Amino acid sequence: MDGISMSNESLWSILSGTSVVYSNTIVGKQLEEGKDKFSKGILYYAKSSDDDKGKTSKTSSTGSSAQKDFLSKIMKLIDVSEPVAEELLYSYLVSEFRGTSRSLSALLSSERHQQALLVSVWRFYHTERLYLLMGLRQIIARHADTDHPYKPLFAKFLNYVIDKDGRLLPSLLDQLEWCVSAQPPSWRHNEALSSPAGRDSWVSSALKEQAELLQCVLTYCQQRQPLNRSQLLRLVNLFTRHALGHSPPYAQLLTEQHAELLRSVTLLQTTVCLHGMQLGQLADQVRGSPLLETHLLSTEMARAELDAALPLGARPEHGPLLLAWLLVLHVTANGAAGSEGRRAALTRRCRQLNVLGYIRQMLTEAEVFQNRTSMIGKIARATIYNVVDLLLLCFDATNLGDEKDMVTICAEVLSVPHLAADFWAADSDSCGLRLLFDDVAARFPADAAPLLELCAGLARAGVSSLTEVVSYLQRVPCFAEPAAAVPGGSAAVSQGGRLWSLRAPRRPEQRLPQLLIPAGTEGRLLEGRHHLVSWSVAHSGWQRALIFLDDLHQEGQLGEQHVQPETLERAGAVACLLRAAMETGSPDLLRQLRPHIDLLFPILERHYRWGSPPQSFVHHAAEVLALYARVEPHYVWEHMDRNRLLPRGGAGGDPVLSVEAGRLGELIEAHECVQRKYPLTQAFLHLLHNTVQAAPDPPPAALVPAVAFVLRDVFPAHVRWQYARRGDETALGRACLRLLDALLPLDGPGPLRQMVARALTDGPPAETLLALVVHGEARIVMLLEEQTHWDTGAGLEFIRLIHVALSVLNRLLVLRCREDLPQQQQQQQQASLLETLLTSQPVGRGQLRPVLAIAQYLFHRHNPHLPTLAIRLLLRLAKVFPMSLLASFGQDSDVICSVILRRLRAETEDASLKVAVLDFLATCVTSQPGLLQRLLGVGTVESEDGTKKKAEQDDEGGFLEELLAIFEEHRKSERWESPLLLAAAALVHALWLGQCGAALTHLTASERFWSDLVAPLLAAGGARPPPLALSAHLLRTLALQLYYARKPDPRLGTLLGKATEDRGRLLNAWSKLVCDAAGGLSGDLNSSLVLLDGGELAGGSSSEERQEDGASLLLAWRDWCLVAATPGSSVSISAESQQCLLIDLLTSLEHQLSSGAGRPRLVNILAELVMMLTARWNQRCGDAQLRERVWSLLEACSGQFDELPVRARCAILTTALRTQQHGRAAADSDAAGCVRCLPPCCDMLERALVQCEPAEAAAGSERLAGLAALLLRRLLVAPAARRLLTGRPTLTAVLSALGRRLRQGRQPRLCQHLLQAALAAVSEERAAMEAVGLGLAGELGLPLAELRHRLGTDVSDDWRAVWVLTIHLWTHLLRSQRHFFVTDAIDFAAVHCATLCASISQLRTRLQPSDLEETEAAVSFVAGLMSFSAQWRQRHRHSYDTLLSWLKGCVGVCFWYLCRGRIVALLLERPHTLADREELHRVRRLSSTEPEPERPPPQVTAVQNRLVRLSSVCLVALHALSPPLAPLVTEDGLHLDAWEPLVGTSFASPTLDKPGPPPLTFGTLLAGVNVCVRPLTKSDRSSPVVGEARLERRPLLALLHQTLVLVLEQAALLQLRPPPDAAEHPLNLGHLREEVKSFLDSLKRDQRRSLSHSPSARQHHESGGADEARFLELVQHLVNSVLKG
Repeated sequence: MDGISMSNESLWSILSGTSVVYSNTIVGKQLEEGKDKFSKGILYYAKSSDDDKGKTSKTSSTGSSAQKDFLSKIMKLIDVSEPVAEELLYSYLVSEFRGTSRSLSALLSSERHQQALLVSVWRFYHTERLYLLMGLRQIIARHADTDHPYKPLFAKFLNYVIDKDGRLLPSLLDQLEWCVSAQPPSWRHNEALSSPAGRDSWVSSALKEQAELLQCVLTYCQQRQPLNRSQLLRLVNLFTRHALGHSPPYAQLLTEQHAELLRSVTLLQTTVCLHGMQLGQLADQVRGSPLLETHLLSTEMARAELDAALPLGARPEHGPLLLAWLLVLHVTANGAAGSEGRRAALTRRCRQLNVLGYIRQMLTEAEVFQNRTSMIGKIARATIYNVVDLLLLCFDATNLGDEKDMVTICAEVLSVPHLAADFWAADSDSCGLRLLFDDVAARFPADAAPLLELCAGLARAGVSSLTEVVSYLQRVPCFAEPAAAVPGGSAAVSQGGRLWSLRAPRRPEQRLPQLLIPAGTEGRLLEGRHHLVSWSVAHSGWQRALIFLDDLHQEGQLGEQHVQPETLERAGAVACLLRAAMETGSPDLLRQLRPHIDLLFPILERHYRWGSPPQSFVHHAAEVLALYARVEPHYVWEHMDRNRLLPRGGAGGDPVLSVEAGRLGELIEAHECVQRKYPLTQAFLHLLHNTVQAAPDPPPAALVPAVAFVLRDVFPAHVRWQYARRGDETALGRACLRLLDALLPLDGPGPLRQMVARALTDGPPAETLLALVVHGEARIVMLLEEQTHWDTGAGLEFIRLIHVALSVLNRLLVLRCREDLPQQQQQQQQASLLETLLTSQPVGRGQLRPVLAIAQYLFHRHNPHLPTLAIRLLLRLAKVFPMSLLASFGQDSDVICSVILRRLRAETEDASLKVAVLDFLATCVTSQPGLLQRLLGVGTVESEDGTKKKAEQDDEGGFLEELLAIFEEHRKSERWESPLLLAAAALVHALWLGQCGAALTHLTASERFWSDLVAPLLAAGGARPPPLALSAHLLRTLALQLYYARKPDPRLGTLLGKATEDRGRLLNAWSKLVCDAAGGLSGDLNSSLVLLDGGELAGGSSSEERQEDGASLLLAWRDWCLVAATPGSSVSISAESQQCLLIDLLTSLEHQLSSGAGRPRLVNILAELVMMLTARWNQRCGDAQLRERVWSLLEACSGQFDELPVRARCAILTTALRTQQHGRAAADSDAAGCVRCLPPCCDMLERALVQCEPAEAAAGSERLAGLAALLLRRLLVAPAARRLLTGRPTLTAVLSALGRRLRQGRQPRLCQHLLQAALAAVSEERAAMEAVGLGLAGELGLPLAELRHRLGTDVSDDWRAVWVLTIHLWTHLLRSQRHFFVTDAIDFAAVHCATLCASISQLRTRLQPSDLEETEAAVSFVAGLMSFSAQWRQRHRHSYDTLLSWLKGCVGVCFWYLCRGRIVALLLERPHTLADREELHRVRRLSSTEPEPERPPPQVTAVQNRLVRLSSVCLVALHALSPPLAPLVTEDGLHLDAWEPLVGTSFASPTLDKPGPPPLTFGTLLAGVNVCVRPLTKSDRSSPVVGEARLERRPLLALLHQTLVLVLEQAALLQLRPPPDAAEHPLNLGHLREEVKSFLDSLKRDQRRSLSHSPSARQHHESGGADEARFLELVQHLVNSVLKG
């Protein structure tokens, strides 16, 4: 369908500019394409062979035979040429046809369906003609309007194209004559059109075209040039020929439904004639200006021609023309022969026809002129203004009719701003309306209603006119009173009683004591029915208005029957004036009318109690109060609540069901429903809406029951009420929905919003709302067809109603998404009535499904807001409910998809609608995959029966091609601020987030995709950076592409390379943009945010649900940085750029902390992003500037500790900790930094310990305290920091908190961190002394013992780690404080003896690293305590003996494992294998039959090295219990009684066969010697292997030395002091000597062999091997000395 022009309806929608303003380029292009149509108007569709010669038909060459046949039927039906018919058909298919190419072919294949389609095309044809005329009128009306956006385009188009040389007006007259004279066509070939409904439709179209053409002519004459004489005569003859529209060629087809249209045509024809007579120029002549020679009635011949043509009959519609002709003759033919009789006859005829009453009805009741602000309404009032002005200048208006009609007419015309301005600028001698105004002012206040009515009309004209009214009424120049009220003799009368002069001063009104008529004041007698005296004295009209209201109040107190009609009339006029002032005035002016408002409350209270209150006064007074609520809502509600008019809350729990209707409900039911008029209800709704708009804080208490009354009794019931006036139902429903819509925003009053949302989702209001939406689209089409005028009427009002209904429904779904419930809980909660109705299938076959009914609004083109709201509503449905929209569309799915794509691709479509479509597509990525695939237009889709098929669309590509076009267009124009570009970027982000493979492949296949997409980011460093939200979506898309792409895209890589060029200038610009945006946020992030975890990137949201732009950009920057910083990323960020990015983030975070803005989520994001980037870029942690920023941040965090969220504090501490760990400089050399960080770290640790003290404290508090403890431990590496700690209470707080947690048995991880910090602290002497002084035995030792007792054997790994760290702490304090701590250490060993034994004994069955660590800690503590064995034995002998036995047994266990590497490997592979004794025997047999591996695994060697060191610790401790070897050899002063033998005399190898600690024997020690000698002798001979793990040589030599020395010491002791059982178990010294010598000989041989064969060994011998040789000689000497014979 390329090249087909758009429909006239779409063209009019563009030109109107009322809802959407398009670019001048689009509007200019459409004007150029439509210039032929606008020049010819509806004659464009007239069949003309000359105009169609150059046109060719596409269907004749490309269409199918069915299409050609159907086109010929269209030409025959509407009598147009083939090119026009083809254009019309294609416009219909694009704009109105609700189907696809397949369904069109099916329709054309059936004759019956063809007839229905022909009717639809016929209706579309007549609608197109009307919209063409409406577009033309829009151009004419707005070409001189300086406030209109298209004014230059319209003026140029009108002046130089369609109205060049003034040819437009003749064309309009030709069209009008052709239309007025049109004959009804013959419909014999179409039964639908030949029916009464079809004929009525044609007549309505003909009358509407006449009305539009008349409005075009009237607008042209007002804006461009008036009619000349021939044109006026032509129109008058045309109108007269058809009796002002009452006798058209199709008069026999007119029915009652055409009455309003016919009346509009008549009034428009009359107005055109009145306007053409140029009565304004005649009024100028009366004022003294000469008659212009160019006036069309300046000659007698012209007047005669017009007199013969005018319809001067006896019909009421002839009245205005009769009056105008009377005025023309009075001015132009005054004194001519026979003119007096002619004028007298015309005067009588005008009086008979009640011409003033007809004009009043014409302005106030006719639908075509009712809108005062429309162009036609203004022109009509300006025309009548000229008529009335001339009439009042020439005649006494009372001779032609009722003065009330004249006053009402003048009030109507003076409500137009420019006419009111002319009125105030004129004086009484030159303006007829001013004469009338002065005349009624002279009768004020005795006859006050006329002046007040005129002032009300002037007040409606605008602020400037209202200011004049207020000023005038403050000093009304005359005071009128009945002549009978003047006391006799108080005034002198002259000139036959017409002039009066007051002899003495008097006060005419007791209630106005300030009103004084001075003596000598002159007055004049006003003749007439009132017989009034008008005194020339100024007085306040506003004060008098108060008197009028008070009169009504006083009479009302006496009873309904005592209220005089005059009193009610005056009070009603005052209320009308107040209402006009309220509608126009400023708040300051409205407050000046407070006294009048005060009187309205008691009056209304009294009138409401009457059985039949005066509707007019009540309506105006209620509207006044409703308007005043915009200024002082609490004042209005307090007073209205006192008179019990308003509804009140009931006793029930549900405010909607229990509300009491009050007097208001009674009035509505008893009066308004009976009269079928609802002014009070509308005023009440306006009061509510104005109050909500004023947003009082707090809202009035009566507001809740008032809204509940609307929800229960007004909104659901208004659709069942009967109405006297058409359109009242729509107005009432719209007022209800506007109120509810104002209450539903997220920032609205909470209780009210919840009540409204609950009522609209459950109950009758929900049904009413959904019924309006479901049936609204079809009713719009019907009402627009029935509407008499296309710019005003029931159809447009109903469109506004549906607009608000869709908005309310959309807000309800938004609230459904934003409920403070987890998503899973939202899905599990019971569905509301509204949700059930939306998602359920209708009961009847002919009923629309709600989702499909909403989608039907996408076809609406009259107001682009409706399809926009509809697509937004579909978006919400797709997100909220687990339903398939594709299935809900049913058979119309292809049609709906086609219209969505068609409106997205349309060049002239509303940008907001395109944005909504793109947002909808973004939502479909995650929630509606089937619909998305259908809209993609690539690949195949799955139909309802499960088969694969290609999506049926009118063209290919889906929305992807349009997406590419949007990016390309915006790249060329660099319009980064476009909402369309933002929505497109959000859609691309959603596609990447959902990993839609087909879409991603299609987009990335385009050569320009990546360059067009990232163009805004590449411009970030320029003068016009992209918007923040756009940058956010683009950064997230790039992050997702880098994260998911299997291989980098070379085109994208080239573009991203530009970001890192020039020392990362562009990347740094992005960073600055993000940090500036984060610093400028107006509030915190509006949803909880989760960092990247588990490989997931944070998701996006639709463009209507965005975070604040700065927040979105920050989140996107987080994703981008984390992906770019991932090892192996294709983005190479230099070290300098990494440093800049980190410093920018740290600076921004510090700014947030120092500003104290209270944005916890924002601070969380910044802090955690810094934490993760420092983890991935740990090489930058050593930078001095970065470390300085981190220290500053730590200080700021300490200062804002209580205000910051726990997550942010944890992240900041983690960053500081990582900076310390990965810095280039060692912590001890960075003493200044450690000293600077220590105070804030200690402060945060102390506060965190307090916060996590309660048992219910959050896990974040525990983590925070742990991180602070770890950082403290790291800082205490520096001696200066340790010294600084001694002056703080931190260590006391740590140990106290540790003790409390041990007693409570909770937070083991925190206990570990605290113990590590304490260990680091006690390395300083004074800190260790402080710790000892705290009494650790009672603070930590006993609680730990109680905890282990409660846990029993079920001890978690975390508590085991706490136990190990506690042992380390006791060991360190024992080593540093020795005798000051030995008592506590002994007590600890006694209390925890069983636990220490278990820690050592687990070595029998467990060799995992954590198990070895526990055993090493226990052995180290026991070994250290053995230095104080005497004190220990004396204080706790049992624990001493027990732990000593396990200390000796540990030596045997270690040697046993060192001999059996295969078992070690088995234990590492299968822990706890040796727990079972049978299994132990099996393993022993296995190890005895299989040789040990030549090269054990590295993990086995690592364990064996630890066992070597562990056995060394044990042997060192045993040496403390063994006598020194030298005194034993020399037998010099050694008291042998003080020593006890430690080693048994047996030579058996160590074994684990028996439970308990293995005995320490000489056989065990000799096994240990063998363990040391064997690897020492093998290490030099075996060829080394790269990466091979071996036993460490030095620990082996140390172990060998300790073992041999202990062997010699114990052997010597046994020789000198034999044990009691020496006779039974003697020590075989010879065997021992031979065993030891054999080991020594092996070592010597190995050493000699190494020296002779290995150069490296010789080198080793020269450098350090000599020491080993001397060691062997010394050992040999000792063996010979100790183990001699």
